[in-house]
Amino acid sequence: MGYANSWDFDVRGEYDSAEDLIKAIVKATYLFDFKVDEFVFTDGAIQTSDLVDEESIKADKHDIELWKKGEKTLYSATMWLPLECVSDKHKMTEDEAEEFGFGM
Repeated sequence: MGYANSWDFDVRGEYDSAEDLIKAIVKATYLFDFKVDEFVFTDGAIQTSDLVDEESIKADKHDIELWKKGEKTLYSATMWLPLECVSDKHKMTEDEAEEFGFGM
């Protein structure tokens, strides 16, 4: 398995919910038009995947129809974003840990 694209971005801050964190990630990357419900929190990371074209642009319905007919090449883009909870002011509760995918 190879990596076509890779980038670093920083979304340090306080977030009241997992949804707020995901919105910050989507805004910081500018690369994918993912919706909040397309992300999954698991094992202290955020994961998502989708079909993209050769420029890493998310495939639309028309692209997918062409792909199904064998008329367009699409790629599976998988994003795995490790999370680190760092705070000297706030101890994460079990409910927060569960929402963000951290085992306690």
